[in-house]
Amino acid sequence: MRAISETVNSIVKRVLGDVPGGRSEGTRHSEMMFRCIAHSFRVGMEISNSGMLL
Repeated sequence: MRAISETVNSIVKRVLGDVPGGRSEGTRHSEMMFRCIAHSFRVGMEISNSGMLL
């Protein structure tokens, strides 16, 4: 499980940037949550476009 989480962290950093821009902790947390949602959406779109079913 650690390898999977490290891979996802690496992809999110590479594709969406590694430093959140918010000043407050709450803003940074929200930005990271939106990045995770964007990553999940992107993966879902890639899977649906490739015709693969899980």
